[in-house]
Amino acid sequence: MNELNLSFEGFDNERSLEDIVWTIEMSQGQFCLILALCDSTKLRDNMAQKLQEVCPNIEEIVLKSSDVLIHPQLKDINSQKHPSAIMIRGFESVKNIDRMLISLNQVREDLWKSFKFPVILWINGEIAKKMIRLTPDIESWASITNFSSFSGKQIDYRQERVDRFNHNQGSEDSDRLNNNFLIELFSRFYVLERSVFYQNKLSVLI
Repeated sequence: MNELNLSFEGFDNERSLEDIVWTIEMSQGQFCLILALCDSTKLRDNMAQKLQEVCPNIEEIVLKSSDVLIHPQLKDINSQKHPSAIMIRGFESVKNIDRMLISLNQVREDLWKSFKFPVILWINGEIAKKMIRLTPDIESWASITNFSSFSGKQIDYRQERVDRFNHNQGSEDSDRLNNNFLIELFSRFYVLERSVFYQNKLSVLI
């Protein structure tokens, strides 16, 4: 039974990775923020490496403890290269993480205007809670993908996002909020279809 549970957990994480790949492909030519939620550093590093193997044109930023701003690093990469996406890791090691998140929220309009590709933030549960509290505007733009232990909390969180989607109708940011919400919704539908397919195959083999 334990081996079977581990197999299904592996399938869940692989499907989550497919979700991110699909979102990257669908978001070329426009900014999209992807929050990849994972509490396990080992799993996070493994999934990030697999993502780079599938999408080799992804650039990576690994944050240092002394870092304060993300925006200048994104601009540097954007001016030198033409990445299909940029992923950022290491938030849990940043000493002044509150200031970093608040500054990111303050430049959200510039993110939308300056970058025409997805940005993936690999974060854990504590950083996710901080984002909800400190960066509600930018967090509401994001497409969210859960890995491993977050799967149990996924449904409640998504219901909160549906409620926010309905609440934001007619607001100044409604177009971009709706755009990211619909990208996330369609990506989940695609991954769900793949999930049913693979589980049907697995049931035949068993």
